[in-house]
Amino acid sequence: MTHIIVATHGKFSEEIVNSAAMVYGEDKNCHVVTFLPGEGGEHLIEKYNAIIATLPENEPVLFLVDLFGGNKRRYS
Repeated sequence: MTHIIVATHGKFSEEIVNSAAMVYGEDKNCHVVTFLPGEGGEHLIEKYNAIIATLPENEPVLFLVDLFGGNKRRYS
């Protein structure tokens, strides 16, 4: 099963996933990463790794980010 990591500036990713859950129901394969003021690339890497560490080995992961070329895409 493909896992989805939604990563955005601020808490936008949380609200996207919450809104989708209201319409389609919760999905255990959908994960959220927030990029908050004061955080840097190392924080993103830690957050990504924490999620990936919980996933079964060799399962695909799709990253959905809010800016092409931004930190969230570069570190994914």
